[in-house]
Amino acid sequence: MKSIFLISALISSSAFAITEVPLLTKTYHSGYVAPGYRTSLNCEIYSNKIVLKQEAEFIGAEQTRQYVLSGDLKKVIYAASMGRIEESPAPVDAPVTIYKAYNVLTNASVELSSSVNYRGNKAVNQSQEARGLINLMDMLCK
Repeated sequence: MKSIFLISALISSSAFAITEVPLLTKTYHSGYVAPGYRTSLNCEIYSNKIVLKQEAEFIGAEQTRQYVLSGDLKKVIYAASMGRIEESPAPVDAPVTIYKAYNVLTNASVELSSSVNYRGNKAVNQSQEARGLINLMDMLCK
């Protein structure tokens, strides 16, 4: 009887797979441009892989790369979440680049940098950890 309960518990728990969330994301959109010049990039960095999606006008490409991470990324993201966000005016029709991290300790998104945020301003996290994460994304998201 115990084995039947154990088997049914294992089967039912595997039916509810946990969706993995990216720890870091970089998003770029070319902004308002002439037809044929629209480009975008979406880069998601997980604990063991990078998913890179690129698009030029109506043609897209997707690539997944495996990698081994050294260092404590979750600790650096947590430190970046404590950073002060500095905002300044930004142009409306310019290209948009957004860098975000996901803090698994607090289950919240961490703003690292945005050329235009939801208030129409440029926003930059002033912590050195945020700068390091942005540099890491710029290197990996090519």
